[in-house]
Amino acid sequence: MSEPTPNPYDAGGPLPAEPGFRPPDEAYREAVPDDAMAVAVAGGATLLTAVIEIPLTTVMFSGILITYAERRGAEGPASTRQLVEELAR
Repeated sequence: MSEPTPNPYDAGGPLPAEPGFRPPDEAYREAVPDDAMAVAVAGGATLLTAVIEIPLTTVMFSGILITYAERRGAEGPASTRQLVEELAR
């Protein structure tokens, strides 16, 4: 195998530090949120999901119940008591 072609721009030593340069370790530590922030974001996402999901589930269940009552009512007369007994089975 042949030797790799040397880079003509490589002076053979480390580059001088630029103003504002931070080593990768330090930059990573600042970019990663701490545990409290992660817990707060997860809690907020869970709360938002619950706020959206609970009303949607209620509306969907109500729609299913109303549809059932209408379909059952089309079969013949039924009282509320009869519908409750049928659904409780």
